[in-house]
Amino acid sequence: MVPRLWASRMSIRGHSHFGFRGMGRLHECLMVCSSLIFLRSTCAPRRSAFIGTLPDLPARLLLGRAPWRASHRRLLAGCLHAVPLTLDVLARQDSDTVRAVVDVLASDASFEAFTARQLQSIVRRDEEDGEKLKQGIQLAIDKGLLPEQVHVESTRSLNVEGRDVDDICSEIIEALGDAPQKGCVMTLQGLSGTGKGTVATRLQQLLPNTHIWSNGNLFRAVTLLATTLAEQKGTNLQEALRPTTLQTLMGMLKLVELTDGEFDLKVDGLSLSYLASEVKNTVLKESRIERSIPTVAGMTQGEVINFVREALEQMTSSGYNVLLEGREQTLNYIRTPHRFEVILPNRALIGQRRAAQLVGARALDQIRCKGGSGEPGSEVDVHAEIRKALRALVGP
Repeated sequence: MVPRLWASRMSIRGHSHFGFRGMGRLHECLMVCSSLIFLRSTCAPRRSAFIGTLPDLPARLLLGRAPWRASHRRLLAGCLHAVPLTLDVLARQDSDTVRAVVDVLASDASFEAFTARQLQSIVRRDEEDGEKLKQGIQLAIDKGLLPEQVHVESTRSLNVEGRDVDDICSEIIEALGDAPQKGCVMTLQGLSGTGKGTVATRLQQLLPNTHIWSNGNLFRAVTLLATTLAEQKGTNLQEALRPTTLQTLMGMLKLVELTDGEFDLKVDGLSLSYLASEVKNTVLKESRIERSIPTVAGMTQGEVINFVREALEQMTSSGYNVLLEGREQTLNYIRTPHRFEVILPNRALIGQRRAAQLVGARALDQIRCKGGSGEPGSEVDVHAEIRKALRALVGP
């Protein structure tokens, strides 16, 4: 039977979190941890079944294997992963940086307003991109490249609010079972700003032989071929994107496996011969490519999706795992039982995360301009630069 002290502190109904309104996160966590210690000392015979050994608390108890509500685990996880905003943390520009910046600016009214504007911008851009993508998919259906109706396998939702990226990846890996040992395709979807990229990068580090597929270079390569053909023929881009011509251009793209086990996109045609990885920051970023990408992307959704499907089959048949991170409309045309969606129920956190990223990046640039790669001084200096960066971004 659970001790009365534990019950009184953990099970008071009608109150937020652990039943204490208005208490700070740290105070709440200290209260809960004191209850853990009490429980451990009074329930020693059952401790292995309930809370495990003390060294295992962070990994096994506090991050997901205890019989607590998810909100309890997330609250404690957030406190355990709190980090001071030092120069080293700022330089990493990762999830720890975001968390630390938010902690510093949590009570700043201008940061709250900046956060709201970022959320509005993200939502508006997602809606605009979604509409353009919808039109591109419909064009592919009209051309007979994609079916109008598709059966989409069930998608597992991942609530990432207050969770550590390793905790999220552990859930994904557990759901995958032994599939990564054979080579599999995984899809990861979600709104912009929910942390898909962070999860994808960490998952690649944790799973063997895993590649993150990006359509960015593929669209740029198609754009390179289309603009080059238009220039060589003395015609416009629309002519180069006619269905029969486009089919020929897509034949000039191949996925090749390199000697080191990596895969790369090869452009071979129209007197061009490139590996995408070698020209992704030069040829594929030329102004003529940048100008034409929106048009090309809108007219080649079907061709690109079909190319990706063949590429995925090639990679998985060689024993590799492939993670596709993108929008639901296109991922629905990829067949795999391993589908995941990153969600943040509190959408305000999406804007907060993006705002913190922008402020952190601006502050780091300011510090580097002042002192190069040297230490800027104390931790207080970093906090001052964060507030200065916020003022610069918000404006007068």
